This record gives sequence, C-alpha cells and structure tokens, in this order.
Amino acid sequence: MGNAGRRSGRSGAVRATTPTPGSPGVPAKHDFACAYEIAALPSDQRSPEEMAREICEGAPAPLRWFVIAGCKLVLGFRTGPVPSSDHILGWRIASRATDEVVCQLGSGFLNVYNTLRRVEGALVWSTFVNYKRPWARFSGRVAANAA
Repeated sequence: MGNAGRRSGRSGAVRATTPTPGSPGVPAKHDFACAYEIAALPSDQRSPEEMAREICEGAPAPLRWFVIAGCKLVLGFRTGPVPSSDHILGWRIASRATDEVVCQLGSGFLNVYNTLRRVEGALVWSTFVNYKRPWARFSGRVAANAA
C-alpha cells in the first residue's frame, strides 16, 4: 500500500468479510449486509471514529460532494451538517465506543447503518440496510444482482 497506508494506520489489501453483528443501535435483522476488512497496524491507536473521519472526510473534495449529493438527491437521505462533531460526512453518529463507531442515515424508504469496528488486529467496515417499503426491497435486489 506504500507510504499512504503507513500514514493512515492500515496495512495490506482490502478484502470482503462477514459483517460484524451486535452493534448498538443497529437492528439485529436486516435486509442486506456486506463488510470489508483491512489489517490495522498495531501501533495505530486512533479510535474507529477518528479512522472513519479520515476515510470519509479526508477524501478529495469532489468525491465527498459527489457522495453527499448522491445520498441527498438520489437516495433521499436526510443528512446532517458537514462538518459536525455528531456526524461523519453527514451521517449521524448513532453510537461511539472505544472499538467501534456506528453511523446511520435514513430516508422514506430505507435505513442504512455503517459500522467501523476493530476486530483482532483488523478494521471491519460493515453496512446494514433495512428497507421500509416493498419497492425499495425490489430495487435493492435488482441493484445487488446487477453488481
């Protein structure tokens, strides 16, 4: 990963993994879930919230605004202020702990939860989606099958 990986406290490649369940505020039952992990350097003492802020708010400005616009205009999410101590790139911080941060966004048809958790020397980013409307469930399946 080069110097950028060392500066950010990450080491190695990103790989798909099993979502980490049991996060505070995240429903135990969900309609869709996925997760990715990357090894964390043992010397990195930052909290998951600090890391999530670096990942999201440290991205290039055009990418940050593209993500925010997509969340608001395409998905209809009600995002929070940017910057904010209670939000990460507009996502409401639903829960903070020493080993995990949980962020949540909602719209009229779905709720999404992103968690960043330290798990045995790795960082695991899990996404959980709950559909509120039947047509959202259908469109989610179409999108998942197209990927």
